[in-house]
Amino acid sequence: MDGMLAFYRGRIELKWLCWLFCSIGILQVPNATAGPMLSVARLIFNAQEHSASLLLSNDSEQDCAVRVWVTDRQADGPVIAPFIVMPALFSVPSKAEQVLRVMKTPGKLPEDRESVFYLNVQKVSHDQKNRDNPSTVAATERIELFYRPENLSGKAVDAGAQLRWQLVEEAGEHRLRVTNASAYYVTFSNLKVVSNHKVFELGKLEMLPPKSAQDYSLATKLGVRQVDVKFSVVNDDGVHTLTINSKATF
Repeated sequence: MDGMLAFYRGRIELKWLCWLFCSIGILQVPNATAGPMLSVARLIFNAQEHSASLLLSNDSEQDCAVRVWVTDRQADGPVIAPFIVMPALFSVPSKAEQVLRVMKTPGKLPEDRESVFYLNVQKVSHDQKNRDNPSTVAATERIELFYRPENLSGKAVDAGAQLRWQLVEEAGEHRLRVTNASAYYVTFSNLKVVSNHKVFELGKLEMLPPKSAQDYSLATKLGVRQVDVKFSVVNDDGVHTLTINSKATF
């Protein structure tokens, strides 16, 4: 209970802090690389472990205040998700570190597939370059938090190689369709179609949810019935995998 009270108290304190910065015209958005950095590019929350931890390091020359919270990735606005982060509001001295612990609160999530959320980190620091008029700098960055229930079928590391590809024609347009039958999200780092020695690189690669399909428009009609598909995905460590080769047919 004390932890929950501290969490909501922190939210109120930061709200007034940010209001003060905005009201006096010193709230700025710097490069996202400034200030504290998280130890992971994405966070995997395994349900059987009941919590997930990560490290926040402040390698900058300034102390800073930090607020951390989790929101629903699927919502249009900043909807609070069924997770809390401890501590939720804290100060990190220059060249220091802080361990963050994410815990799930009551709330039902699918048990047959992953769910994804955003872990948000807001950093407020003082820029002392101008000693006569030091400014306050605020920045917010976020990483994806994957909630992984117990006893999911298959393994996340195999999800990319198990994707099914096919070519379809709709309204006179050729499309590449990918089906993800696994219980895991798949994030593409690149995706190419090779036809008659021509390479078509596809863009706007949105994350592919579990148990779903996604179509990608092709720039031209294909004069063949089968193409090679080459792609790589992002693994649990946020690293791009080696190229995976597959085929797609009409």
